[in-house]
This record gives sequence, C-alpha cells and structure tokens, in this order.
Amino acid sequence: METDTVQLRDQVAALRRRWKVVAIVVILAVALSLALSMRQPSSYGSQATVVLAPNPTSAGSPVSTLSTAQIATESRMVTSTEVAKLVIKQLKLDESPTDLINSTTVTLDANGGAVVTVATTQSTAAKAADVANGFANGYLSLGQQQMSQRASSLADSISSLNNQIGRITTQLARNPTTSQQSALSAQRDGLVAERVVLTQQHANQILSMSQTDSSGQVVVPAVQPSGPSSPKPLRSAILAAAFGLILGIALAYIRDYFDDVIRDESSLRGAIGDTPILGRIPHARVSTRLADQHTPGGEAYRRLGANVRFLLGAVPPQSSTVPRAKVLLVCSGRPGEGTTSTAANLAAAAAGAGLRVVLVDTNLRDPHLATVFGLGDRSGLSDLLAGNSVQDGVLADVGIEGLRVLPAGTTPPNPAELLASPRLQSLIAGLAESADLVVLDSAAVLEVADPLELVPFADQSLLVVREGQTHQRALSDALQRIQQVGAHITGVVYNDVRPGSVGASAPFGVSRPAPRFDSAQHL
Repeated sequence: METDTVQLRDQVAALRRRWKVVAIVVILAVALSLALSMRQPSSYGSQATVVLAPNPTSAGSPVSTLSTAQIATESRMVTSTEVAKLVIKQLKLDESPTDLINSTTVTLDANGGAVVTVATTQSTAAKAADVANGFANGYLSLGQQQMSQRASSLADSISSLNNQIGRITTQLARNPTTSQQSALSAQRDGLVAERVVLTQQHANQILSMSQTDSSGQVVVPAVQPSGPSSPKPLRSAILAAAFGLILGIALAYIRDYFDDVIRDESSLRGAIGDTPILGRIPHARVSTRLADQHTPGGEAYRRLGANVRFLLGAVPPQSSTVPRAKVLLVCSGRPGEGTTSTAANLAAAAAGAGLRVVLVDTNLRDPHLATVFGLGDRSGLSDLLAGNSVQDGVLADVGIEGLRVLPAGTTPPNPAELLASPRLQSLIAGLAESADLVVLDSAAVLEVADPLELVPFADQSLLVVREGQTHQRALSDALQRIQQVGAHITGVVYNDVRPGSVGASAPFGVSRPAPRFDSAQHL
C-alpha cells in the first residue's frame, strides 16, 4: 500500500513539474482545431425517411412484402443514377450525378424493416433539405414510372394477343380444312389462355397503382437544418482539448522519465548512496547576499555548520605535528549550484558560533566571494601563490566577528599551475595554524581540474547539489572524479529545496510557506 502511495505521489509530482508541457500541448491542439474549423467551409445536413415500395409477386399480387435481399436492392435504388438525374433535373443543379450521389447516404432500418433514411450534406440548409427530399421523392417517382411502364407493357401485350386471336378467328371463318381448323383452334385457345393471365396481371397492376403506398411513401420529409452540421468549433475544441490533454500527459511522463534532474530528496539519495546529507538549504524568493540569521535559511546554515563542526572534530589528527583537522572544501559538479553562497554562509555561521574562520576563494577563474562581501578589486590568493608583492592585511575583515576572507585576487593566466604549486599547501597550513576553520570555495569539479588540486589539502569535502538543476549523471561523474584522486565526499548540501519537494524533511515540507530570503544561491 505504501509503495502504491509513493508511486502515485511520484506521478502527481511529475505532472506538477511538467504542467507547462501539458498546458502547451492542450493550447496548441485547441488552437489548431479552431484554425481548421475557421478555414473549413460550412456544410448542412438534412435527412428524409422513406418506406420502400412493395414488390408484387409473379402472380401480380400487390400485397407482397419485401425480403431482406429486396430491401437491400431497393435501398440502392434510392441513390441510383436514374434518381440522381431526376433530382438534378428537378432542382436544376449544376452537378454530376456521381458528385450528388457521393454526398448522399442511405441507412437501413436497424430493426430490418423496409424503411430507409436518406441523408445528405450540402453547402446550404435549403439545398440540403431539397436534395434529401429530391432523392426520396425521386425514388418514389421512379417507382411510379416503372409501374406505369409495366402496366403499359401489359396493355400492349394484351392488345397484341387480341390482334392475333382476331386473325385466327378470321381464318377459321373461311372454312379451312379439318387439319387446318384443328391447328388454328389450338393456337387460338393458347392465345386466349395467355390473354387471360395478362389481363389479370394488368388489372392487379392498375389496382396497385391506385393505392397511395404502392410505390413507397415519405413518412418523414427533410427540413432545413437550423445550423451547420460542420464545422462545429465548440465540439472540435472540446475533442481537441481532450486529445491534447492525453497527449500532453503522455509527453510529460516521457520527458520526465528521461529527465535525470534531481527534484526531490528521494532522487538525491538514490544518486549519492550512503553519503550523508549534512544540510538542506530552503528555496528563497527574495535575493540577498547572505542569509539573515533570523530566517529559515539562516537556521539551515547554522545546522549545516554544526554538522560540519561535528565531523571535523571527530577526525583524528594525522600526526602529532599536524593541528586538528579543520580545512573544509566546498565544491559542486557544475557552476551555478550554490557553492559560493554555501561556503560564505557556512563560514559566517561558524564565526557566529565563536570560531575563528578564514574563507578562501580558490576559484581563480571566476571568483565571486569579493562580490558577495563587497571587497572590490584587491590582492588575494593568486597574488600570494604567484609571489607578487601584496599589501599588508591581505585577509579582509568583512564586518563579521571571527570571519576573515581571502579573495581570489588578480585573475592569473595559469590558475591550474598556481593551485598545483607547493606554495598552496604551505599557505593553507599557515592559515590553519591561525584559525579554527578554513573554508575553501572552489570551482566546479566537472568544469576544470582546479578543485582536484585542492582535495588532498582538505580534511573534509562538501558537494553542493541544487534542486531542479543538478543532474544525477553529473552528480555521479563529480563523485567519481573526486574518488579518482583518492578522496571522497564527506557530505552533501542539498541547496534550493522548495516547499513540497517529495521526500524533503521538515521544516521544508508543504505545510511551511516559502521563506522570504535568498543567499546568492546562484553564485
């Protein structure tokens, strides 16, 4: 049950992350549907219901009913070429019978009765009603014509028989021979018998023609529709919105499946394994340089500082001549994940706890600490490593008791060589002798090799991970690159944690409103 709840929560979280994808797809689908509807010419549909004509039996009985096969045959007759020609002639249409037939359909009765529905779609409402009624009445007229032609044909046959019988009677009146008389009499009797049959059929045909429903009947005539049958923008838009919603959700899940950005603590823990999360820095709406100690961000950095101090105090000295472990390296996989803000706020929190802290900007390529503390252009680490003459007091007092900052200094042409020089180890050791904690703000591990030169000098290393920006693959690559130089990450700082993140611990759950601060987390 818990697994199902987690999966449902993950799916809902994926939709919350990708709601813009769903919204864009729905909007595009609706817009495309409306555009096609506006470009499509209006068409009107109308229909008439017809009872098919009964088919007299061979004996001429007008009361026989249609079989299933005859119903199918008669229904095809409704839209036959002969009927279409009658409609075109009656309505004076400038169309071919084929085009008119293609715009008209005949639907059989679902119950198997001799009833069909003639439906047509035309460019105007009046034309749609006229064409539907034209096919219905044309079918009936054609039936009447066929019955009249049959009656006329029977009358002509009877007249022909009468003429033959009259000629034979004339021949018999001339006193033919006995053999001739016998042959003529037999011939006349056969013709008389045939005339009797045709006369009966003719009488039945006349009777059938006199009945109003002899050739079928229009039971529901077609009327002009009140509106077009197509296009229907509202219906099309609703269907397009439904289709776009389904497609958008599918695309959102697909994109989320292939997206390895860390968006919650669950995905972070899956990427770092057993590496502890030492701090969780909440997302902020208002940007400031350093976190106010009275805000949730300030409290988060104080907890991070306490965890770091505990780990540093738990590390035994490497030798009797080396002071207690107190050099901390802060790094990240990619730029913009909050390394500088984490290092600065962590150093400030440690100084607030009564420690003597030195914060060193080792990012000689793109330094930011001087900007954070408003130090301007001044000598710093690069000048010391290059052996340049520097002013006294290269460690800047930034107005926080117990905290001094060593900026990056002049941007050198060879930062990697300076960081790899023996002077760096000596400098860090000297700073460690005069301080309780040395915090090194470094460049991104996956961008340059500079941080790897600092790892051997650090007692602990923190990796900053930014929610919604750090990729799991990049995080794994950064951890692997640090391990390749024989070091490891002591802990992870989970930065920019937003309210409602799945797996986020208090106090950054959905119940807490977003804090009103920012600690230059983009640096």
